[in-house]
Amino acid sequence: MEQCVQASEEKLIENPEGLWQQHALEEEVRGWSIGSLNLWSKKKGKELWIASERKAENATNEETPSLPENPSWSRWVLKNEIKDIKLKPVFPDRPITIKPEQSLRVSKGSKIRIYVRVPLWLRVEIEKKITIFEIPTVVLSKTYFGTYMEGARCYWISSGVRSEITPDLSRPYLAICPLQIINRSEEELFIGKICLRVEELSLYLSDGQLWANDTTINYRGSEDISHIEIGKKAPQEVEKGTLVSPPRSLEQRKGFAAKTFQTLKDLPGVGFLLKYGE
Repeated sequence: MEQCVQASEEKLIENPEGLWQQHALEEEVRGWSIGSLNLWSKKKGKELWIASERKAENATNEETPSLPENPSWSRWVLKNEIKDIKLKPVFPDRPITIKPEQSLRVSKGSKIRIYVRVPLWLRVEIEKKITIFEIPTVVLSKTYFGTYMEGARCYWISSGVRSEITPDLSRPYLAICPLQIINRSEEELFIGKICLRVEELSLYLSDGQLWANDTTINYRGSEDISHIEIGKKAPQEVEKGTLVSPPRSLEQRKGFAAKTFQTLKDLPGVGFLLKYGE
């Protein structure tokens, strides 16, 4: 059972290691700064204590964040005393609607390979891959993709869609997602928004950069649903990638059909993109 308690004077130890790995638990507090998230952990006997907070917009990025004066701790009572925890990157729990900074057009019969960076969630695991909790590294806005009759609750980002990309080791909470778009229709494909089904994707780590496996989207026309194929290994840009997180989806589908693009014909319609609030 999880409880919230208050603590005052704490000793903070440094975290000289990498982020996405096992971290030894101490009675002293360990801290990490990831995206807009600050996270701290410690242990007391068979209890695991974790606290978190969101950074202020103008806050500087600290490798080891200072513990607040009165952090709000959450406590987990475990069966056995544990020696370490694992910080694991995972994709968000909903699809991501991506609005390119510049709209994109793909002529009929053409194909393009593009890349987008997607903010990840952080998962805390203990031994035997038991998940303790998950939290977004960056808080994303919620939206709705589709129509009143058929659609999906999503998160929303505005992102640069690039035909070339380089690793960004300064932001380990962002994953590079390669997309192969093939226009198999008899019309030009206008891309105003893309719905990326991240729950179908795995995460691979290569030289400090997280990559998703390939998403290949076969566009068959505005009146048809796109056919999507998911790669089963690290993308071609990664020579040696280590699988660090399998897909959230238990089905792990190789291919499926789903509405993927907002095209010009969708713009006058009602219900394509509605703000969703709980």
